[in-house]
Amino acid sequence: MLPALNFRLRMMLLFCFVIGVLMAGTCGFVYSIFVSSTRAELDRDLVDAAKPLIDYLKTQKEDMPQLPVREQILLVFDRSGQLVNRSENADSFIATQLWPLPESSAIEFRSIDSPGGMARAALIPFESQRGPLWFVIVQ
Repeated sequence: MLPALNFRLRMMLLFCFVIGVLMAGTCGFVYSIFVSSTRAELDRDLVDAAKPLIDYLKTQKEDMPQLPVREQILLVFDRSGQLVNRSENADSFIATQLWPLPESSAIEFRSIDSPGGMARAALIPFESQRGPLWFVIVQ
């Protein structure tokens, strides 16, 4: 049989349990704020990196040169989902991870699996002389 726990020991165990629960809740709350702010900052960086490239693509006529960027993976799709242009480092695996393309004309962000690990993708709609297109930047 277990000896009876005295009142002081029971209060100490209760105190340790309550403090542990409060610390775990605080850590969870801080972690969720950190994750959401980090994701928002990465999304903002993706859009900022895409703006000059979209402005460049808007001025192109029928023939679009291959995108010469090596830091990010860049893809351009038309509204039907056909690949119009891509960067030198883009592969078909990334393109298949982006399906289906969104129906709305708002910027959409996705987390995708890439050969190098998890990546964040921004799908940005824009109008060019070729018509409505989707610009995709993955980092």
